[in-house]
Amino acid sequence: MALRVRKITNVAELELFLRGGIKGGARLQRVENAFGMYGLVGLKVTFANPAGSVTFVQGKDLSGFLTFSEIKAQIEASTPTLTVSVRDSCVVVEVKSPIAVSIGSPAAESARTLLGFDGSANGYVSGKVYGGPNATTLPRLVTTTPSPVQESFVVVTEE
Repeated sequence: MALRVRKITNVAELELFLRGGIKGGARLQRVENAFGMYGLVGLKVTFANPAGSVTFVQGKDLSGFLTFSEIKAQIEASTPTLTVSVRDSCVVVEVKSPIAVSIGSPAAESARTLLGFDGSANGYVSGKVYGGPNATTLPRLVTTTPSPVQESFVVVTEE
C-alpha cells in the first residue's frame, strides 16, 4: 500500500486516468485531408481486459495508411465493449463500463508499439479504476489538487 503522486495535465486526462482508460504515446499523422497512421495493416493488438484482439486490415488507402476512423472501427468491431477516441493526436482506449483496460500479451506486437502502447517488460499496459477517497479497497484516489503554476492537477493515489 503505497502512495503515488502524479501530475495530470487537464480534466479530460484526469477523468481518463481515474476511469481506467489508456492513451497511446504515438501521435497520429495528418496526410492530406486524413488523420491516421501508416504501418498497422497486417499487425495485431491483443486486449487482455476486456479480452479480444484486432489484426488491422487495409482500409480505403492502398498505400497502407489507416485513417483514425478505420482504426477506431476495426478495434471496436473486434472488442465491442471498447470505446476508441483520439486525444492530443493519440489513440485513447476505454471500456464502456467502469473496468480498467489492459492491452498487451507476452508476445511482442508491432502494432502495440506503433500506437504507443509499449508497456513494461512483460508487454502489458493497464489502466486502473480508482475508487473515491473513502473507498475501502485499493486502488483509491486520496486527493486531487489544482496546480497553482500550470493548468494541471497533482493527484495522490494509494495503490
